Amino acid sequence: MSRKLVALARSRPAIRGALRRLKKVALQPAVQMRGGVRKLVALVISQPRIHNSLRGLYQAARPEAQVRAGLSIDIPEIFPLNIRRSSSDKPRLNLLVPALSNQHVFGGIATALNFFSRLAGDDRDVRIILTDETRFKHDNNPDFSSWRILSLSDEDQGGRVVVPAGNRAGETLAVREHDYFVATSWWTALLLDKIIRDKKELWRQADVDRFVYIVQDYEPGFYAWSSRYALAESSYHFAERCIAVFNTSILSEFFIRNGYKFGRSFVFEPVLHSKLRPYQATFSDVPKERIILCYGRPTVSRNAFEIVALALKEAASRRDLSKWQLLSVGEAHASLDLARDVRLKSLGKLSIDEYGKLLQKSYAGISLMISPHPSYPPLEMAAFGIKAITNNYENKSLARLSDNIVAPPVLSVRDIADTLCDLIDKYEPVSSAPQTVSSYMQRFSSLEDPFSAVIGEVRSALLS
Repeated sequence: MSRKLVALARSRPAIRGALRRLKKVALQPAVQMRGGVRKLVALVISQPRIHNSLRGLYQAARPEAQVRAGLSIDIPEIFPLNIRRSSSDKPRLNLLVPALSNQHVFGGIATALNFFSRLAGDDRDVRIILTDETRFKHDNNPDFSSWRILSLSDEDQGGRVVVPAGNRAGETLAVREHDYFVATSWWTALLLDKIIRDKKELWRQADVDRFVYIVQDYEPGFYAWSSRYALAESSYHFAERCIAVFNTSILSEFFIRNGYKFGRSFVFEPVLHSKLRPYQATFSDVPKERIILCYGRPTVSRNAFEIVALALKEAASRRDLSKWQLLSVGEAHASLDLARDVRLKSLGKLSIDEYGKLLQKSYAGISLMISPHPSYPPLEMAAFGIKAITNNYENKSLARLSDNIVAPPVLSVRDIADTLCDLIDKYEPVSSAPQTVSSYMQRFSSLEDPFSAVIGEVRSALLS
């Protein structure tokens, strides 16, 4: 294999030339004395053509390396969580969630935790099971400092409890006859399917229990066509046993259109973050600056960061953007030079106050989501008077919700760039209220509790 790898490397001009230059410079005494070889290698590898060639080389060699090393068929997320009888007969609500540490609590997990908190209400016996995290300490999330942390091997205890279950090989989870469960992602739903089937056998129950499944996106789309794609899709086929709770009516409609059926279905709509409301209430008093705000998450494929960046680059070739600020938020990444004096600057993940102030003064925005879920950033931008560019997806068409949202009929670099150039040409510093504000956007900006309309019915459906 090593001979094939060397031959493959030598066949790539970018790598061949880099190796020649590297050898020539590295042999110079001054470079060796200053320990510059390591820096030189890093510099060479950072070049785009060389980096791409090396990545292609790795991908070409990887399949053979895997075969030689032995194939792995493990899918760690769905490693079984086996159960044992608990001696307690008290009813209890359980949430299966991947993680609870602060670095993981945003977006979907944060929404799931808020929903579960409302569902549990004043219940004394409540348990959160962490399917992916192997350890959890109160320092990891002070919001749960009053909760007891138990291991899988500990005896079942009452009260409010967190159980890290990421390292579950050879361990079992204590389950009561009257434990009721909530799933939050496709793999937690598959784990839960086995748990409640095992529970039926363990307690000799006549029927398999129902469970709540918080559906916040079409999760097969997180993967290429693959085993994980198929398994994620399979989690929507529990039929009568599943009480589906959808994050937005738009997502719910997508599932209905595609023939999915559940025992019961409920919907909650997104609302503007409570800490953004003071900024939203006064945004019209703040002049709109020449700021194009982008939702940039390069590691999340469905946010199409490449299209965002290439569209900005295309727009910069057509318009003078030297007086504009191009800002990327959501995830830290290297800033990108798009044209002379034009750079996409990454601000990473902002605090809620920083984000609120930036929303107030930004003029235009780009936030893409290749998914039937609307996502929050386009709605937040529109609520702050930003001219927000986003995309359609099947039944999702956000432009009908607000005049501040623009969605080209085709998601392409050219169409996004065309739309952005049109907005740039119409720039004015004064925020103008949209002529059309749908009831959807009115609720988004004013409703404080997204769960109030459904929480009672969901609890009744689960516990009855």
